[in-house]
Amino acid sequence: MAQRSDVALVLKNEAIKVIPEIQSEYYKKKAYKPFYTQFCAIKKITDMEWTAAKGKRAGGSAYNISTSFIGVPEFQEVGEEQPLSFQDPTLGYPIYLKKKKFALGVELTVEVNRDFKALQKELKTWITDINFPESLMLTKERLAAGLINTGGFTAGSPYFDNSIAGVISPSYGALVYDAIPLFNLSTNTRLNKVNTAYYNHVGSLALTFDNLVTADTLVMSTNAYTENNTPFNNNLDPFIMFNPAQRLAGFRIINSTLIPENNNNDVNPLAGSYKVVSNPYITNTSAWCIGNKYGIYFYDNDDIQIKTWEVPETDLLRMKAVIELAVAVYDWRPFVAAGFTQS
Repeated sequence: MAQRSDVALVLKNEAIKVIPEIQSEYYKKKAYKPFYTQFCAIKKITDMEWTAAKGKRAGGSAYNISTSFIGVPEFQEVGEEQPLSFQDPTLGYPIYLKKKKFALGVELTVEVNRDFKALQKELKTWITDINFPESLMLTKERLAAGLINTGGFTAGSPYFDNSIAGVISPSYGALVYDAIPLFNLSTNTRLNKVNTAYYNHVGSLALTFDNLVTADTLVMSTNAYTENNTPFNNNLDPFIMFNPAQRLAGFRIINSTLIPENNNNDVNPLAGSYKVVSNPYITNTSAWCIGNKYGIYFYDNDDIQIKTWEVPETDLLRMKAVIELAVAVYDWRPFVAAGFTQS
């Protein structure tokens, strides 16, 4: 009883201090407290690294153009007065990176803006420090997955289109720098600088141990030596990516000590060799790919602009965030895919 009396006394004394006309609003403010549901906390899906673009800046700041050093010539043994054979390591393709503007706008309703002005600072902090950054991260994940989802399109896709009307028009259109899809079938091979044919799409192969071995051999060996016979280390942070519908199959292959569905107790050579990425932005539930993050260049200007203002006519509080993002494929060799649409 004493405890209830104490509580009642506190409420009575607190209420005395409040002007009767705004008493209901007072308790509304005391009761209202925004929260962030922890089970909805957004986490980064992939290891794609976004950075400030480097290379020759042309046409203002609308795009970047660069050429990669594909060849890394080795030293030659030469005798006395023996002529040296000179090599050109810059036989790369011109690669364009168009910066695209992305924006997000939110607004607080009339009721929140009017009745809970004391919470506006807290709400603004939540939106700018949590909502906008996580929304941006998901946008980046969607862009990265878009390259994978449409990587087999023989006619190209907007994700690969780095043209700017009246400014730049890459010769490869909305494809990869060599005018071939990121994922190309053996019936649509690409040629390297010495006219050797390559492909990195293995058709509609299901995600099984044997099929992953096929893809692994293709990316780690066959396609690792292309331009100028210079090796490309595809074993840097490799991943296998698919829709969550294949999560259990993927984990089973990569995390099994022994080869799955094998009665000979053979050791699984793929165990732990790939980071498993279950990505909900991969739209095809039966497709999968392996690769690493070094073949795709991700750019952001690392300067998200946030503006806040009130709309006098409606008492709405509006916030807008704007940032520049861009993606481009710099090397197709780290990737092998299966099951992705070709048109």
